[in-house]
Amino acid sequence: MVVSLHAEGGKLVLRQVDGIWWQLAVAIGAAEHVLGSDTRRVIVSRLQEGLCNTLGPTTSGSFDGIPSRWVVSLSEEPDSVYAGDCKGVRLLFFQDANGTYLGRLSLSSAEREAWLGQLAELQG
Repeated sequence: MVVSLHAEGGKLVLRQVDGIWWQLAVAIGAAEHVLGSDTRRVIVSRLQEGLCNTLGPTTSGSFDGIPSRWVVSLSEEPDSVYAGDCKGVRLLFFQDANGTYLGRLSLSSAEREAWLGQLAELQG
């Protein structure tokens, strides 16, 4: 099973690898980067927390000058996802295991709600 969460300029892709084990990748423009793998429950619940209406304290530092909050680090290829808000837009930032900034996706309110709907379906 493959689930694509689309945003302007890219997408987040969840792929079922084996049973409950899923892979998470980000595609920005034409480039896709595998962020890592974990159980479906872990990936879905952490992404839902990072997309909720109230982000909570943004204490993980900043990307592009925007304060951010940690969302998830994966078990295999332990890359990380962070979230921040800027002018009503939810931003997801991606960083590899070495701390290299991979890019970001910007989500409008409508895109964020669509992602939350798709994630709720995956949650079962």
